[in-house]
Amino acid sequence: MFGVEELITRINGTTEALVGALGKISSAIKEKSDIEEKKYEIFKNQIAEAQNLGSDYKIIITAIGERIEYNIKHKKTTVQVDSFGVCFYFPPEQYYLYDINVSFKFSFVDSIIISPVNE
Repeated sequence: MFGVEELITRINGTTEALVGALGKISSAIKEKSDIEEKKYEIFKNQIAEAQNLGSDYKIIITAIGERIEYNIKHKKTTVQVDSFGVCFYFPPEQYYLYDINVSFKFSFVDSIIISPVNE
């Protein structure tokens, strides 16, 4: 088992950097899980699309039948988190991913969706 915290520590505070971080997560998922190639390609495309949107967007990860959702506010300092203990912390110019106490194996990831919050 591993968490986002083990993959990423600090990133520059831009949407592009956050999307880049998601790319790293997707690479780790691809390497360490049984996620299908097709799902991975869809995830990559959604990352690119989210980067182009320049608006609020959400990430939904479904794993072991549980839904983990991140609502990320574009260029703002707030994020809604669920009760799984995954936190996004936004210092003034930096994103820092921390407090990952969700224990799940990425091999059980069912789906990863990135879309605008209003969808």
